[in-house]
Amino acid sequence: MAIKLAIVSKIRLFSEAVAKLVEDDPDITIVCEPGRVTALEDLMALHSQVALIDHLAFYDMYTHILAQNGFDAKMILIESRTEPLLIDGTITELISKGVIAGILSADASGEHLKKAVKVVAAGQLWIDHLTIKNILNQAMFVKKSFTRQESEIAGLILHGFCNKEIARELKIAEATVKSHCNRLFKKFNVSGRLQLGLKLSDGLQSL
Repeated sequence: MAIKLAIVSKIRLFSEAVAKLVEDDPDITIVCEPGRVTALEDLMALHSQVALIDHLAFYDMYTHILAQNGFDAKMILIESRTEPLLIDGTITELISKGVIAGILSADASGEHLKKAVKVVAAGQLWIDHLTIKNILNQAMFVKKSFTRQESEIAGLILHGFCNKEIARELKIAEATVKSHCNRLFKKFNVSGRLQLGLKLSDGLQSL
């Protein structure tokens, strides 16, 4: 019997793209129309085995998920590179309760997505190597006493974003980005972005 997969997102294009990625797999069937599942009540009505949820939808409904009894679907959370989800106590609690059974990087391939769905449906936990790298990255940020926004900016610097791109991505002023960058330079005792990127990479590899 095919695995019943629900896609939870307010972004219709995201839902349609995911549906396309799995439509050729006879072991997976989508049980909802793209963009239609945006609330916990919608999801529970589907009785799906696995629910793929993006971080925006997750933040909208996680308090309801924590309070809900009899929630059967196993969630795979799409981990955003700009949202430090993995160091959040809520995520840990939901994993321990068995509600979140997988964390998938937003940069993962379609093949990894299908494999994650099958692993989670079989009752196992899925965390891909890209997500593990992000966990280590975020652990380094915590040890360095980074603020949330410094963590986001440092992660985008590692991805090669310039100040203007970071400002656009995080919806903040470019001057704010520059101010955070200067504080990061002082914390890591470097004089520029290139040295900071090297320090962050070295720190990640040494963890």
